[in-house]
Amino acid sequence: MTVSHLLAECAATGITIVRDGDDLRVRAAHDADLTTVAPRIREHKLALHEALLQREIMALAHGSTETFDRSRFDALFAEWRTRYDLPWGQEEKQSCPD
Repeated sequence: MTVSHLLAECAATGITIVRDGDDLRVRAAHDADLTTVAPRIREHKLALHEALLQREIMALAHGSTETFDRSRFDALFAEWRTRYDLPWGQEEKQSCPD
């Protein structure tokens, strides 16, 4: 299962995951069952964090030019570069999350 599948599964069952600094915050509808997804959320925390950061950056980049927040985009992109951008030639040394 990929991180995208996990996020889609959560969304379909009323569970929302958001980034909060280095942490993830999970919000669930009153009838959502966290027992099956909570262990997978913990297991894939770093990959989820990366995917959610990517989504934030892409949402800003593809949003309206009238409401584009350049300082927010720059801050998120700097966070991405610090956390996840690998130097050239290092990509093959990192394992991909499933």
